[in-house]
Amino acid sequence: MRPLVVQFEGFSTFRDATEVSFGDSDLVAFVGSTGSGKSSIIDAITFALYGSVARYGDARLVAPVINQSANEARVRLDFEVAGRSYVAVRIVRRTKTGASTKEARLELLDPSESESPVLATGAKEVTEAVEALLGLDFTQFTRTVVLPQGDFAEFLKDDPASRQKLLRRLLDLEVFSRMGVLARDRAKEAGQKAEVLESQIARHEDITPAVLTAAKKRVSALVGFVGVATDHLAALAEVDEKLAALRTEVGVIDSDIELLGQVLVPDELMGAGETPALARTALDEVRQALTLVRSRQADAEAEAHQAGDVRTLEAQLVASQRLAVLATDVADVEAEHSAAVSAEAAAADTVTASLAQAETALETLARARSGADAAVWTSSLEPGEPCPVCRQTVTDLPDHDPSAELRAAEATATAADKELKANQKALTEVTAAAARLGARLEERRRERQAAEAALDGAPDNIEERLTAAKAAAAGVADVVAELKTAEQAVVVAERRLSEAEKAERHLRTAFGQQRDALASLGPPVADGRSLVDDWQALAAWATAASETRTKARVEVAERGKATAAEKKTIMEAVDSLAAPLELDPDPSQLTQTMARAQATAEAEVVRVSERLEEIELWRAEVTKLNETKTVNETLGRQLSASGFERWLLEEALDDLVARASVRLRELSSSQYSLAAENGVFLIIDHNNADEPRDVRTLSGGETFLASLSLALALADSIAELAPVDAPRLGSMFLDEGFGTLDGETLDVVASAIEELSASGRLVGIVTHIEAL
Repeated sequence: MRPLVVQFEGFSTFRDATEVSFGDSDLVAFVGSTGSGKSSIIDAITFALYGSVARYGDARLVAPVINQSANEARVRLDFEVAGRSYVAVRIVRRTKTGASTKEARLELLDPSESESPVLATGAKEVTEAVEALLGLDFTQFTRTVVLPQGDFAEFLKDDPASRQKLLRRLLDLEVFSRMGVLARDRAKEAGQKAEVLESQIARHEDITPAVLTAAKKRVSALVGFVGVATDHLAALAEVDEKLAALRTEVGVIDSDIELLGQVLVPDELMGAGETPALARTALDEVRQALTLVRSRQADAEAEAHQAGDVRTLEAQLVASQRLAVLATDVADVEAEHSAAVSAEAAAADTVTASLAQAETALETLARARSGADAAVWTSSLEPGEPCPVCRQTVTDLPDHDPSAELRAAEATATAADKELKANQKALTEVTAAAARLGARLEERRRERQAAEAALDGAPDNIEERLTAAKAAAAGVADVVAELKTAEQAVVVAERRLSEAEKAERHLRTAFGQQRDALASLGPPVADGRSLVDDWQALAAWATAASETRTKARVEVAERGKATAAEKKTIMEAVDSLAAPLELDPDPSQLTQTMARAQATAEAEVVRVSERLEEIELWRAEVTKLNETKTVNETLGRQLSASGFERWLLEEALDDLVARASVRLRELSSSQYSLAAENGVFLIIDHNNADEPRDVRTLSGGETFLASLSLALALADSIAELAPVDAPRLGSMFLDEGFGTLDGETLDVVASAIEELSASGRLVGIVTHIEAL
């Protein structure tokens, strides 16, 4: 990392906007009196990158970076890493409880882009992005790039674990850890693949060269069986043709016997069933009876019509009876309604009189109240003095009690109002009763009108006419029942005639069909005069013909037994050949069975051959994978933290100590050099018999020389030992620490710093020593 420009405002001792440009300088010095802000410039660089300042102790504190007379601090750092330019910006603002970072961002300054790509925003996110970009966290950065005031000797006095962690990060030794992990992963993957292949090989343990030999033998045996079995199948085909012909002949004879056995004279032909002639006679008789009933029906219906409609007469009788009842009801309701109307008029008169009394009482009450109001002035009246109301001279004082008159008037008015309300309530009740009676009267009158309308055109002797009408209606019902019975008898007779004719047709049709079925066998000719005689002659002929064909069937069956014995001999020969080959000897499927068996056997030869080749390939692959597993397991162990990485760290630390010792001997006039034992730095005092002692026993000046030697050596070592993609320490800042050096040592230190800057690295120092 190499800083280019740092800008800040309201930061530390700088209230106003300030800019420091490093340009192409390789060696810079910040000089000035104590408190002038020399260290604050380096703090601004650190804060822009990590949001922390080393000399404030707690990395979370941001309030101290704000100038005491400002509300916020702004810092912007333009810097370069690996040839690419970046800008880091942080803004800190005061709050009620301290301060907080209000804005933080990291951008890539790409000239080809119109806007700089933002790599991260937010205080924590920017810090994490900077750590990834530089390869150093805040603590490591202040150990190697920026050596803050007071912390210059931290790396020298660090514990071995922290020092090794820093060296591992600077030298990018994590690559060996990653390589170790990758090697172990590859070993695991190769082992898993080998296990899978070995399980596949185990699943095919039944595939052996012996299996292949057996499969080939079966193919040869099947080829030989096909030739012999083909001849037997040809002989079986001839035998089957003979058997088929015999079965056909037997079938024809059985068919003839079956047809002949079906010739039987029907029982209904020989019984005493009804003939069509008898059925026709019965039908004529019931038809004549039906005609007589229909004539009687016409007479009965005419008589019923003359007597009148039963339902109409019944309704008229009910209306007549209802009218007699309504006559009395209407008279009673009219009397009640008239009395209610009279009562309503009387109640209305009473209310009118009560209303007049109430009005009179209210007028009297009003006069009494006026008198009572006027009586107020009587207390101030004096004879001979003018009245305060009318201004006339008072001669006599009034002698009465207006309050008693007022109370009496009020009591009269209250009683009159109460009586009025009671009379009004009574009027309401008698009015409602009169209305109800009026409605009831109207309803009865409507019912009377309806009954009178129903009797319009009714005869005088309704009950007698109703009795005669019911008797006529019953006579019609009886005749109708008789008619239904006669009609049903006609239907039954017609059906019996139809069934008799149908039965005769069916029997003749059945005889014709049975004789036609035997036409090929030469049945006797029917003369058609008697169905019974024709059918009996056909049955006798069928019995004789059936006996002849039964004898012929016995002879054909004997020939079939001989042919079946011949087929059995051939089948036994086929079975004896198929059994060793485990084949189904069914002749109907034997050709396909042989073809499938031969194809299956040949496919098995191919399958076993291919599988054996595949198993050999799997075994070769397993050998290769086991070799890969062994190599990567060995590599994984070697690249563990306790293996190659530890050796490399020890070598790097030895190299660092050797380089630092050379620098320290130069800076200390050959008095001191450095050594390392179990990761702990020791100082070798050559002026005291090369006595090794702890670096913590050095004086302030000696500590500065040793720390500077170590820092310079660290810079050289990192440049030479780190891999290509390890973080490059492109700059170094030394904050104070020179005050403890004498003039001669100061010259040596200055020369070392100049030499360091000449290597292409920016070196900045903070000092108040004018000579430096």
